[in-house]
Amino acid sequence: MDVISATALRVLVGHPFPAVRMSELVALVGESVDRSLDRRRLKYHLERRPDLFTVLDPLRGPWRQLAAKDRYGREAADPWVLAQSRPASDDHEEPSAALMRDSVRWLGHGVDADSPTEVSRWFAILLAERETRETLFPKAGGTGTQTEGR
Repeated sequence: MDVISATALRVLVGHPFPAVRMSELVALVGESVDRSLDRRRLKYHLERRPDLFTVLDPLRGPWRQLAAKDRYGREAADPWVLAQSRPASDDHEEPSAALMRDSVRWLGHGVDADSPTEVSRWFAILLAERETRETLFPKAGGTGTQTEGR
């Protein structure tokens, strides 16, 4: 396994949330591996290892051209990434928080990445889990994570 994929897996398994945005993962992986890492290059490494990662893009398909662009003309849509492996259990983690995280992660593995309906439903569940976790278990997650897009 290459160093980018290995670092991404380590970051995802240790993250309090079941999935993170690609841009967030770029920042977390880039600071320890390669500061010139961009979304395109990271996505290439992740998609080469479907046994380790699931990349769910809410705007996959012909409607991608309608996606909003940032000020540099790049697509503003941000895919979500989750690890296939289960995170190591944390003795200090609230059992309910761990159950929510694992449930959302497990549901993400069964999503048809080419189905906008399935990805949208999973996306709604993911955002609800993040909001619930930040509200009920502030120490279990939400420390410095990006929750934009709600």
